Amino acid sequence: MSAGALSARDLLGRSVLFRYEVRRWRDGVIPDARQAVASPYQVSHDAGRAARILELVPLVPALTWGRDDAYTGEMWNSNSLTAWLLARTGHRMDTIGPPAGGRAPGWRAGLVVAARQAAD
Repeated sequence: MSAGALSARDLLGRSVLFRYEVRRWRDGVIPDARQAVASPYQVSHDAGRAARILELVPLVPALTWGRDDAYTGEMWNSNSLTAWLLARTGHRMDTIGPPAGGRAPGWRAGLVVAARQAAD
């Protein structure tokens, strides 16, 4: 493939049919929150950090959902996104993680990508 040619994955990734969206909205709700392994918990009372999370949403890394395009050893997904946002806003990630008995595949991917960006 020439340097200027796009792969099939790149072409499909430009299609609206194969993109994921990350949205933010005032007073948003999580429709399936009742199905969560544990009740939601507040990780911070800092309004500045909360505002910074919302500012970062448009800057979420454009990685392919369900793939390891960042070479972190885990696929990128909603857990990665959450970990990335929290880590990039200065939350103490050594105290935040999946609920007891729960899993969060992709969490580490978000932490790794955030650490790489912080090091740049």
